[in-house]
Amino acid sequence: MQRFVGIFAVLLFSIFRCRGEEPKMHYPIKLVVSAPDDLRGEVTSYLSRELRRIGDVTVVDENPLIVISVVALRTGSRDGRASVVAFSVVVDQPENVAKNYQTVCGTMGITPDKMTVGLLTTFGGDNVVRLMAHFLEVGASDEVESVCRKVVVEFDGEVLEGQRRQMEQLLEQAKKLQPAAPK
Repeated sequence: MQRFVGIFAVLLFSIFRCRGEEPKMHYPIKLVVSAPDDLRGEVTSYLSRELRRIGDVTVVDENPLIVISVVALRTGSRDGRASVVAFSVVVDQPENVAKNYQTVCGTMGITPDKMTVGLLTTFGGDNVVRLMAHFLEVGASDEVESVCRKVVVEFDGEVLEGQRRQMEQLLEQAKKLQPAAPK
């Protein structure tokens, strides 16, 4: 898989080099929230808002590079009052390499190369999901917004930051592999 990501980075760098631009990555994120009706809307709203605050993230419904799935619930005390909210968060990445290539090209304003799509479809495999992270967040029942903020901070710091570093390394490697530009 790393080999395909490296080839992918070289292809992207080549396209941008021809256009005289430096590539800038953008992350389409799909958010899936499972929760009781009285909690789902609130959690979805807060998480979407916090994700949009990250400069290189867009919340999408289709063709995500990363999917964040949240199961949220409130637990009650014996006397019936809600006392705690708990979130189980799974972050995964669809590994359909050809589709990811097309999505990244689209987010960067590039038309995907048909031959590259064909090669990635043939050798990249079908829809496989790669687990990137799983974590739990808990807070008082009146702290839903704060718990949502913690989820996004964890996602940005633990998952996206690693993706950003990996892309920077791949682009640096791609630059080294490129022949000098003609003068």
